[in-house]
Amino acid sequence: MALITIDQQTEKLAALLAGVAGLNSLDKHPDALQKAHFPCTIPAPGPAQYARDGDGDRYRLTVTRQWRIKLYLMPREAGREYQAELQLRPFLTSIPDALAPHTMVRLADGRTFELTLDRGSDSSLSIMKYGDREYSGSLFTVTTIVKDRVMPAR
Repeated sequence: MALITIDQQTEKLAALLAGVAGLNSLDKHPDALQKAHFPCTIPAPGPAQYARDGDGDRYRLTVTRQWRIKLYLMPREAGREYQAELQLRPFLTSIPDALAPHTMVRLADGRTFELTLDRGSDSSLSIMKYGDREYSGSLFTVTTIVKDRVMPAR
């Protein structure tokens, strides 16, 4: 069986975030952010750790990956920091609240991966770069754990 891919995890994380009121959840990075996108999140894979359990041709591979969920609120403009902070406040609770119940995420084919907020965080109000522009936003981190039994191809 093949490992659950980054794209499959990205799509599922974006789908979970789609339920957050007032938020656009994107599963792909557009060429540029447009006014209609705001506020929006884009899940992006971060660093991972790998572990192999078993010997020979048959083993379990575990991939523990940190994800960066990028929240873009609005283009950054001088004098609008307080407005951005006010816009951010509800997302500081609604984004973790949307993800917390989903400790095991199931794909359409029945495979699952774990989603944990252990050691998760947010960056509060931050300057977020996208291309050559700056935006007000925040960076949330969560972790996925993919465990798959790997068998040799025949």
